[in-house]
Amino acid sequence: PVALTIALFLSETPSFSAPPWLDVESQPAQALEWSSWIEVVRKKALDYSDSLPDFVCAQTTRRYSATSDPGPWQPEDVWEAELSFNRRTERYSNIRVNGKASRRPFESLGGALSFGEFGSLLRTLFLPETQAEFWKEGEERFQETPAIVVGFKVSQERSTWALSFKNSHSLNVAYRGKIWIDASNLQVLRISQRAQDLP
Repeated sequence: PVALTIALFLSETPSFSAPPWLDVESQPAQALEWSSWIEVVRKKALDYSDSLPDFVCAQTTRRYSATSDPGPWQPEDVWEAELSFNRRTERYSNIRVNGKASRRPFESLGGALSFGEFGSLLRTLFLPETQAEFWKEGEERFQETPAIVVGFKVSQERSTWALSFKNSHSLNVAYRGKIWIDASNLQVLRISQRAQDLP
């Protein structure tokens, strides 16, 4: 399986003030209220994505493979790249594979590759046209911040998360995962996702 985790850290730790109806045991936790709550989270996530400045950062990816499910997983390679985020679009350059510079474009590295993450992940998950399904999974602390844990899934038909394998096959895949949402200000703190139904 392919897994991706992105964490967004806040500079402050607000106090816990989750709406009482978010308790799955309480009577007011009905579909309409849940939908309204998710819409607030969606707006905050999209506003945050829209406010992201253009930036350049270093990305390191360690790839593993297994001949059976479950594992054991064996290390395959490590590739590094300069990732630029410009006008909501990601580009990779200065690629190194196992410490050696590569002139090959990112898309032709071979093996399993993932496209459409980092700055674009938050935005695509919450876009209305993605039609992601959301549900509450629980409450826990993330980096000492009280958080609501929400599960989600996206169908292959609506997915823009693309995986490429051995330079010859590329497809958008269904995926599911969890998001950790600050219980006080409803900002997304962390996203974790995993590809589903791989051929």
